[in-house]
Amino acid sequence: MRKAFKCVKLMGTILSGEALKILFFARLWFLFFFLFFLLPPPAVRSLEFSVQYLPGDKFKITEKADLRRFENGRFIGLSYREVRGILDVQPGQGGTPEVQGSFFVFEETKHKDRHVARKIDDVVPVKFSFQADGTYLVPESERYPTLRSFPTFPAEPVERDETWRAFGVRVVEPFRDGKFTRVRFYCEYRYLGRQKRN
Repeated sequence: MRKAFKCVKLMGTILSGEALKILFFARLWFLFFFLFFLLPPPAVRSLEFSVQYLPGDKFKITEKADLRRFENGRFIGLSYREVRGILDVQPGQGGTPEVQGSFFVFEETKHKDRHVARKIDDVVPVKFSFQADGTYLVPESERYPTLRSFPTFPAEPVERDETWRAFGVRVVEPFRDGKFTRVRFYCEYRYLGRQKRN
C-alpha cells in the first residue's frame, strides 16, 4: 500500500504544467475519436424503408409447391406446381406505377418416380399496383400473385431491433378447382440492421 501511494504522489508531481496540457488534449482527442468513429451516425441507427419500382423496371415472381395428389380418395402421385410471373412496371395514374404481365402455371405429376405430365396449365394476365410501404393494390378478381403485401414497411424510420406488425394476404386454391380463397395473415417484422449478402 505504501509503494502504491508513493507512485500516485510521484505521478502527481510529474503531471504539472506542460504534462497537464498534454493529458487534457489526449482526453479531448479520445472523446472526439469515440463520438465520431465509434458511435454510429443517425442514418445507420435508424433507417427508412420504401418499395420503389420505376416505369421500365422488370421483375419475376416464382412460387413453387410440392403436394401429394389424390383423386376420388386414391393417391395418384406427387404433384409439383410452379407459378412464374414475368412482370413489367408501367406508368400509372396518380404517380403510382402499375405492374402488368403474365403468370405461367406449370404442373408436373410423378407416380412411382416417373413423370406423368408436364405442361403449362394456365397463362394468367395480371395488372396491379402497390404503395411505397409494400401494400399490394390488386383487384378482387385477380388470382395472382398469391402472396400479397408481404413484406410491408412502416412509414416512419426504424431502428435496429425495432419491430412492427402488418397484415398480408395469401391466395389459396385448396381443391385445385379454380376457386380461390383469400386468407389474411398478421405478421411481425424485426429490423436486424444492415447485412452484407454474398
